[in-house]
Amino acid sequence: MGEFQASPPVVKPTKDAYSAMKGGYLFTCTHQTASTTLLAQTSFVATTPTFIIEQSAASRRVVGLEYWLNQEGTAVAGGPVFIRVMIDSVARRASGGTTVTPQNANMESAITSGATVYFNPTASAATATQRVIWAHTAPASLGTMSNLDLEDGLGIGVTGSILIYVWAATTAPTLSFAFRWKEEA
Repeated sequence: MGEFQASPPVVKPTKDAYSAMKGGYLFTCTHQTASTTLLAQTSFVATTPTFIIEQSAASRRVVGLEYWLNQEGTAVAGGPVFIRVMIDSVARRASGGTTVTPQNANMESAITSGATVYFNPTASAATATQRVIWAHTAPASLGTMSNLDLEDGLGIGVTGSILIYVWAATTAPTLSFAFRWKEEA
């Protein structure tokens, strides 16, 4: 008879969201002013992403990403809404943009995020390591356009960037947004 060989244990690359929250390493980000919407773009331009999540703490790195994008307001996008999520190994924000402050999901934790989020910044040129990790096309209608859950399926280095592009021809989408991610050492 052959010997029984146990399967190697399954190891998740990060803690589950609850454990990350309890430890103070689950962060959320949305506009802090209620009912404020943001205007996306009318075309894809590699140096004008809608959002950049830029890793800035050498001791931790962003892992996983969940987001929700909603088209709101009275003006509907001028055609299908295109969404692309890319990662790059360097800090890509070159200038500008509005900073949106990440919040710790644990009210009892004083840990601040190692990432900075920018809306409509100018980005530097992509490196040879840039990767497109998700693409989606949504109809031009109000409501939820896109939600993405990469939970433990995304990781950027301590100087990396997540770039999110949102655009529609002729009339740019008006967005509300929410991001959530974990950080690990």
